[in-house]
Amino acid sequence: MLNEIEVMTERFGTRYATPVLATVCDMKKEAASAYYRAEQMGVELIDLNDLEKDKLMARLCTLRKKWDRDA
Repeated sequence: MLNEIEVMTERFGTRYATPVLATVCDMKKEAASAYYRAEQMGVELIDLNDLEKDKLMARLCTLRKKWDRDA
């Protein structure tokens, strides 16, 4: 799936596009190899930890700031 996300980002995104994978599991605990591979590929992760206790908005704001900085 990570390769597909990368291809879709290249095909449909601009040079400022950032791939994001959202999941309802804790990737670091339940799929550590996929977590580290996504990190190496530059795929941003939104996982279970970001969905708990209204952390999602903070995570999205962090991504937005990073995108603005990279632009």
